Amino acid sequence: MKKILVIICSSILIFTIITLSSLAETVSLPLKADQISKNCKLTNSIDVNKDALGNFEKKFGAKVISLRNDFFSVEGNKLQINYIKSTDSANTLKVYNSLIKISGNYNVIALKNNTVIEIISPEIKTKDKIIELINPTEVHKNY
Repeated sequence: MKKILVIICSSILIFTIITLSSLAETVSLPLKADQISKNCKLTNSIDVNKDALGNFEKKFGAKVISLRNDFFSVEGNKLQINYIKSTDSANTLKVYNSLIKISGNYNVIALKNNTVIEIISPEIKTKDKIIELINPTEVHKNY
């Protein structure tokens, strides 16, 4: 009887872990204001013109498909999230490493799939919430 109970409990635990892991992967980018906080408002969003992407490709030394800047107000504090989408994992890694060098120690740089996410905020709590939401494969932060 104990063996059956252990097997059932183990199965439930494994199912729960798998379910939670898959839920973490379902957040789509770009993030929406209500995903960040109930007191978050999108104040501006800029999709960089495809003709201007060449400047960023030179800056990062990698192919860039799209670049989007979202600006939010979160409880009176400014938050900016930049999404830089690249063609493949090699180019994405180049963008990620370049952005770490360019941004210094202030910004959080995250990597998810073929997108590099730059999080700019004075609030550590906000940065950590964004990291938790996007569930990146790599994160660079200095705090």
